[in-house]
Amino acid sequence: MRLIALMSCFLVLATGVIADGYRDFMSADGKAIRGRILSFDNRRDAVTIERDNRRKATVPVSVFSEADQVYIREWGLLEGFRSESAFRVTCSKKKTNQRKDENDAFQRKYEHFVYEIEFENRNESDIGPMRVEYKIFYEQEENNSTTKKVDTHQRTLKDEITEVTVPAKAKISRTTKEVVLEEFEFNTSNYYVPGGDPESTGGELLGIWIRLIVKLESGNEVIRDVYSPSSIAGKYTW
Repeated sequence: MRLIALMSCFLVLATGVIADGYRDFMSADGKAIRGRILSFDNRRDAVTIERDNRRKATVPVSVFSEADQVYIREWGLLEGFRSESAFRVTCSKKKTNQRKDENDAFQRKYEHFVYEIEFENRNESDIGPMRVEYKIFYEQEENNSTTKKVDTHQRTLKDEITEVTVPAKAKISRTTKEVVLEEFEFNTSNYYVPGGDPESTGGELLGIWIRLIVKLESGNEVIRDVYSPSSIAGKYTW
């Protein structure tokens, strides 16, 4: 009866301009339907469709052709995946370790950092599995023994986390690999190096670029980029 009710909403295609998002669907028994998707319920495997006259109906996805079933399920994933409010991705950097090497002449400090990536899925359906690629950008200063100047090196740590699935209405987190920043200080009051004393140097985390990748049933991949802080967007290439 639900299928009959839906079909009755799509008997005739009205003339004129069709609003954005409307397309032709095909039912499993070959009947044409014109409408757009309003929502998809993954748990019930049901879709709510609105026809061009604004009438709505919720039916099982199985009433449509196989090609349209793939389209509907992918639409549901894309809508929830791309929405910053429905699928929140946040990052925070954390110091995991620090150590020190020193003697009377110099001191070196090493600080270990990771980024913790939190995924909050507010959708009614799971998101994933995703491949989470990331690049961590940082600077490290070093004394150049030839020029007797401090060189600043731009460095990148690139890695990925595979098979990440975020259940519906849930939060999970994943942790990146460590970045180690070095700080150097020379005791200039008691020691002298011919040609010039080494200068103090340090390192700095600049940010992280996260690329979320979902492979769809059709074989296509959908990508969403996340930046922390947002100011690094456009400064680097993938």
